[in-house]
Amino acid sequence: MKIVIALGGNALLKKGEKQTYHNLINNIKRTCKNIVPIIKKHKVVITHGNGPEIGYLALQNEIAKNKIPPMPLDILGAESQGLIGYPLEEQLVNSLRDHKKDVATILTQVLVNKNDPAFRNPTKFIGPFYTKSQASKLKNKYERRKDADRGYRRVVPSPKPIKILEAKTIQKLLKTTTVIAAGGGGVPVIEEN
Repeated sequence: MKIVIALGGNALLKKGEKQTYHNLINNIKRTCKNIVPIIKKHKVVITHGNGPEIGYLALQNEIAKNKIPPMPLDILGAESQGLIGYPLEEQLVNSLRDHKKDVATILTQVLVNKNDPAFRNPTKFIGPFYTKSQASKLKNKYERRKDADRGYRRVVPSPKPIKILEAKTIQKLLKTTTVIAAGGGGVPVIEEN
């Protein structure tokens, strides 16, 4: 049986936790304990959110921009897939050593329509929470919105996926390997010419 396990971005960084290596690894270890029994019996694709992580990467870019040129959001999306995929893969490999199960992380691109309305109306929350006064100071830097009653956060476009470009590779790998793919929904790309 083929199973997709979807881990929300906040499953790997609990509410109120700082994004530290220690917290990430502890949360991934806890998550792996719950999903390893499924992986032992089935063919599994694991996907994960990346809202907190990509937001913090964007914030790191913002803070360091005078010393290191910042990267665009698509590169940060790929970086977040590695930031989460690598330690998740590492912990799964360690947990599955006796079962001789392979695990692989695939940096994933997702084809989207360049005219998707999401590009005009960003709604995907990323990064840390801000108070109302902090958010008003950021209004010229990027779009932000109120996230329920928890505060304000940066929002980015989340266009509807058309297809995963690496789908054939994922299907081939799935025959023998647990695959970690489409982290954060995949890096959105458009096709021209």
